[in-house]
Amino acid sequence: MATTLTGEQIEELKQQAADHFWPHNNPAGNMDDGGIKLVQSGKGVWVEDVEGEQWFDTMAGMWLKNIGHGRKRPSTVAAFIGEPISAAAGIHVPHPEYWPTIREICDKYGVIMICDEVITGFGRTGKMFATEHWGVKPDIFTVAKALTSGYIPIGAAIASKKVSDAFMGEDATFRHLITFGGNPVACAAGLANLEIMEGEGMVENSAEMGTYMYEQLQTLYEHPIVGDVRGGMGLLCAVELVKDRDTKESFPAEAKLSEKIAPLMNEHNLLGRPGNSIYLAPPLCITRDEVDHVVSQVDSVITKLEAQL
Repeated sequence: MATTLTGEQIEELKQQAADHFWPHNNPAGNMDDGGIKLVQSGKGVWVEDVEGEQWFDTMAGMWLKNIGHGRKRPSTVAAFIGEPISAAAGIHVPHPEYWPTIREICDKYGVIMICDEVITGFGRTGKMFATEHWGVKPDIFTVAKALTSGYIPIGAAIASKKVSDAFMGEDATFRHLITFGGNPVACAAGLANLEIMEGEGMVENSAEMGTYMYEQLQTLYEHPIVGDVRGGMGLLCAVELVKDRDTKESFPAEAKLSEKIAPLMNEHNLLGRPGNSIYLAPPLCITRDEVDHVVSQVDSVITKLEAQL
């Protein structure tokens, strides 16, 4: 879409978050977008000349001082792609000026801004879409599983009128093959899900319960191995476990953190991806009592984990 609109050679300037260039997924067509070398090998033929940029919540403001100052010629940049909040990379909320400045730079140089709202969209962050927190509107944003609440596979790319107009007219077309595009069952599930979300105030509940959950998670700092509690925007938080809180030194591989924490999470009926961070993204309909229960179970898991380290 971006290259059709701009008519330029694509060199997607992709912004990914946290310690590694880690997108939330790795479909074959864009494995090179991330920084995971294991999945990059041999896949560059699909998406070439993709430049990754890493950032931390504490470094985003500094990075913004350099972006747009000659790193790339505007005529060679088709699009800027990023997650509003890095999800799989550890729930890093960006600097408040980050997205407004990115929008300003994209507008200045005529670059399409694309936001990946697959995880953050449809109420997860206490807004229908995460970019609303900063008052910015992307030219294109991608959505998927949350549209149907995960009950049936679906995905979509939503474009502004400026972008969609490029595909209107007798000589214009968007060349893309979608074998299961417009699946009526998936679309019906999506519509029903949206009706429930709006009718039962799921987005508003996400904002309220998300704030409460983030506050309750602060009690976990009583554990020396809790290095950081990140989140604060809706029902999307992460508890980072570290060897040294002052230096933020990670546990070495020899500690086998994942192997130790996985059975403990199962014991306390917590479904998640064990590692150096415990992610919390409960259903948008969660209640205050359920938040208390979840936090207490995470507390118990960390207590038992400390005894094994």
